[in-house]
Amino acid sequence: MQDQDVRCIGIDWGTSRFRAYALSATGAILKRHVSNAGVASVAGQPFESVFVRELGSWLEAHPTANVVASGMAGSRWGWVETRYLPCPVDLSSIASALERRIIGGRTIAFTPGLTRVARDGMPDVMRGEEVQVLGCLPDQGDGWYVLPGTHSKWVQLAAGQIVWFASFLSGELFDVLVQHSVLTQAGSPGARASSDGEAFSRGLDYARGADPESGGFLKRLFSTRSLVARGELSGAEAREYLSGLIIGSELREALASVPGGPPSRLTLIAAPELSARYAAAFGRAGVAAIEGPADAAASGHFAIARQAGLV
Repeated sequence: MQDQDVRCIGIDWGTSRFRAYALSATGAILKRHVSNAGVASVAGQPFESVFVRELGSWLEAHPTANVVASGMAGSRWGWVETRYLPCPVDLSSIASALERRIIGGRTIAFTPGLTRVARDGMPDVMRGEEVQVLGCLPDQGDGWYVLPGTHSKWVQLAAGQIVWFASFLSGELFDVLVQHSVLTQAGSPGARASSDGEAFSRGLDYARGADPESGGFLKRLFSTRSLVARGELSGAEAREYLSGLIIGSELREALASVPGGPPSRLTLIAAPELSARYAAAFGRAGVAAIEGPADAAASGHFAIARQAGLV
């Protein structure tokens, strides 16, 4: 591959994962790289060193390719802190709010984050998901977007502007509870259930149940432990049940709080396995979930690079 083939590099540097895309002059993905070198794993290492370690061969082969970096790379825990743009935010304004640095003879442009203050006075923040929403345009257009992950985001797009969003701790909570709590421990051995399996569906349904005796989220959460203790779930099944319970609770909270009432249709942007889980949950809730483009982040990076003159 010749040097001029790669015109820019997009980096989606999240909390737990590092994803990079080498892009052509038309936005085609020529190379991709994924690792576990998320911002949380950097642990005091110089970010530039991690950047070179992850993409050294690309940087050497394509010395003139500029970089657009989104996600937690621009947070106060990241490489270069960027500001938060207050909602509503026109997606076309992201390119004019980049923080640019010349590093190794190339421009690295860090995208801003977004913030919104709710009616109750509490702020919310987002970094990276807005670039993925941008990458869905113009095909998907205005409407609702759900981006599951470490921190699940629900985003409303109207007239090309992000006018509302909310964050849910779903992915991180699941990981913390599986790794550091007793909820799914001490079950009998069992094969891992699938996302449409009985245990996952049972968790979804219990989360959505309206019986007052079921209580709120904390009481329902302990049901995971109770079912394991009674021998009704194996350890593997308990993890599936917990996944369903958390995702179902997210949907219950979000659908009750979104402006204008629950949407009848939305776009899901997630890895295939996680997207399948959420699609199953939305199906049980009567909401049509359309799968978004697999490489929305790369498309968003290219749109920003082109608008900012970095291609």
